[in-house]
Amino acid sequence: MTTVNKMKKKSKKAAPKRTKSFDKLVAYHEAGHAVMAYHKGGKFPSMHMDLSHLLPNVVAAVAPVKWPSGKGTERNEGLYRLAGRVVVEILLKNPDEYKENRNIDDLNKFCKLWKTKQEREKYFLELYLESITFFKEPVIWKQVEIVAEYFLERRLLTYDDVELCIKSVESKKRKKQLEFEKKAWGKIHHHRKSD
Repeated sequence: MTTVNKMKKKSKKAAPKRTKSFDKLVAYHEAGHAVMAYHKGGKFPSMHMDLSHLLPNVVAAVAPVKWPSGKGTERNEGLYRLAGRVVVEILLKNPDEYKENRNIDDLNKFCKLWKTKQEREKYFLELYLESITFFKEPVIWKQVEIVAEYFLERRLLTYDDVELCIKSVESKKRKKQLEFEKKAWGKIHHHRKSD
């Protein structure tokens, strides 16, 4: 079954009512996927808002991610799949407000390594906690915010757009670090002169 057919099957559910606050949740959800994919080495052509002209009731999506082959690919895919819901839970500060069911169905679809439900649930919890830790990093959260805001504004972002958003946060952090180091070096140099 192709990705489009899978999405069409999912899209038969009733479409949620569109509001500014709903669009913001959607933007953050998709930004979470995009930022996680970027940091885990995944590449995607674009992310889109307002896909209802192609797929009824599909609000937004990050296009299929291509992962580098090798060790860790399945884990990265799991983290990517959880990223959207984790970001929205952090944003709302109350996971109960977010109605998306936090079950392991989507992890079961690609994860064939674990034979028992207990093993799958343990793996899910491990990935879930890793995702929360990842997104609670201030620099990562700022990246999510910038990608989400830009996505809300533009409604379509390419991988390169997402990369620019992420690098803008990284360069601002580096600039602040250099300013701090310059001030610290100035104080050290001033103390040496006075000695």
